[in-house]
Amino acid sequence: FVDGLALAQASKSTSAGYVSAFPEEVLERQGALKGAWAPYYTLHKIGQGLLDAHVVAGNAKALDVLEGMANAVLTRVRRLIRAKGASHWFEGALEYSKAAFGAESGGFNELAWRLYRLTGNADYVTLAGLFDHPTFLGRMSKGGDGLEREHANFHEPIAMGAYVRYEITGDEASRRAFRNFIELLRGTRAYATAGTCDGERWQAPGRLERIIVSTETQETCTQVNFERLANAAVASFGEAEARDWADYSERASLHGPVGLQRKPGELLYTTPLGVGVSKGRSGHGWGRPDAAFWCCYGTGVEALARLQDGVFWRLEAGAKVPGDDTSATTSTDVVYIARVTTSASAAWNEKGVTVRVSVDPFYHDARNDGGGDGGSSGLIGTTQKSFVSAVAITVMPAEERREEPTSIRVKLPRWAGGGSRVSLNGERVPCGSHGSHSKEDSKEDASGWCDVTRVWRKTDVVRASFPLVVRAEPLLGSDKSPGFGTGSNQRLDGKGARHAVVAGPYVLAALGPGAWIADLRVNLGPTRIAGAGHFGRASGSSGGVHAG
Repeated sequence: FVDGLALAQASKSTSAGYVSAFPEEVLERQGALKGAWAPYYTLHKIGQGLLDAHVVAGNAKALDVLEGMANAVLTRVRRLIRAKGASHWFEGALEYSKAAFGAESGGFNELAWRLYRLTGNADYVTLAGLFDHPTFLGRMSKGGDGLEREHANFHEPIAMGAYVRYEITGDEASRRAFRNFIELLRGTRAYATAGTCDGERWQAPGRLERIIVSTETQETCTQVNFERLANAAVASFGEAEARDWADYSERASLHGPVGLQRKPGELLYTTPLGVGVSKGRSGHGWGRPDAAFWCCYGTGVEALARLQDGVFWRLEAGAKVPGDDTSATTSTDVVYIARVTTSASAAWNEKGVTVRVSVDPFYHDARNDGGGDGGSSGLIGTTQKSFVSAVAITVMPAEERREEPTSIRVKLPRWAGGGSRVSLNGERVPCGSHGSHSKEDSKEDASGWCDVTRVWRKTDVVRASFPLVVRAEPLLGSDKSPGFGTGSNQRLDGKGARHAVVAGPYVLAALGPGAWIADLRVNLGPTRIAGAGHFGRASGSSGGVHAG
């Protein structure tokens, strides 16, 4: 693949360094605002593949090809700006309202920032700035919204580029833009699945009720990109916030990449979430391996290869702890277990430590079975069974007796309703303040993490269980729509909000007609699961099941 691109790049029929799946004439049309379908989006995908080939696979030629392509793009855009002015580029060719999909550049700004970090070549700072979309990021940095009817996957990769810019340069305006953007989506436009968008666009804030009749919700590209944004929040925010974003990222993965493929080569473009809908019954349906290769195929295949992303995070001893407190540092090496529904392993080669996480996601904990009294982990009026996500964690030192301590910090998810239990070698670990274990056993650490620090032996086992608490989460805006609450969907509170039925991090699907929350009698407690707005909030209103 890389050799083929290098051969094409060496062709005398194109500008120096240029290589793509289309002729340069397409970029000429894009620059002239004469209609071109996302050429820089495509160039970003090629460039990111080359960057991964170099960083992950150690292919030196891939970096040479990538730098040649990046230089060709920089030369082209500079020439266009000299000829027509900066406003023609930033307010025309790069503006969706003027150039439509011709302005879509994917994560080209992120690619350029990462290339700068890799090479130290300041030209790539200039290149990144040319694709930072200052109109959008400027609005986000000032705390605005303006997302209604905007194209979702146009903007999410740009926000990821803003995060990488902050990560590399410390630019606070980029951090504000990133934070405001992701909090807007989570708080005002997120479904119970952690997905957003309908028909590839965002609705008005807090008005998601069209999901009831739509088959075009939750485009795969947007789901995967928002999972990446949530993971970036985990890496950069303080521990308490990081826990909530880890919950969000976990749910986005479970209801996006994990379920987007039916058979090899058959992937989803969108995931319908309304009432009486089914996967694949949408405008695109299930793709075919011989007749479809949408943008969501490329994104989906990548996502399936990255299912382990977001499980582990690490900090070296003495490193600054992410968050606003710039003075906080770690006293030991720390490994965070940020997903408690995914089996995975990771080797920290520099420290000679391998961490393995094994998960039984639906373990029947018969000790806590109830008799249908409406407890937090079952349906009212049923013989209540208690299910937990059961986790076993082992830390395997490369040497038989590694004497340096390592801290394992296990996420205590909000969706467990405060019922998380952690033990070490059969002994209960009180999850109080980090390392001290001085709080009451029933009190969870306010940081949202349970710390186990020790010099690890191969026989040590950390076990944890997290109740799959059943609850209802409302759909923003559904209580404002006429026609709800009639017939079998009788409103209990006069508003008729639609809800998703959720067990732990899993959004449940109803089997068969007439599946109303009034009949299921799911608890509608006031618990707040994570963040603001719709995602993770239960209320006292009742209506139909909206997502599954």
